[in-house]
Amino acid sequence: MNKEPKIRPEYIKKAKKIAKQKSIKIRSIKNLRKRYEE
Repeated sequence: MNKEPKIRPEYIKKAKKIAKQKSIKIRSIKNLRKRYEE
């Protein structure tokens, strides 16, 4: 039996969406900090 667990494309899409949202949040926080420091 040579069955590899298949990662469903739905999971990949969800993970990518979450990663995008996180990176956008981090970016916006950094931008806000820059504005306050100026």
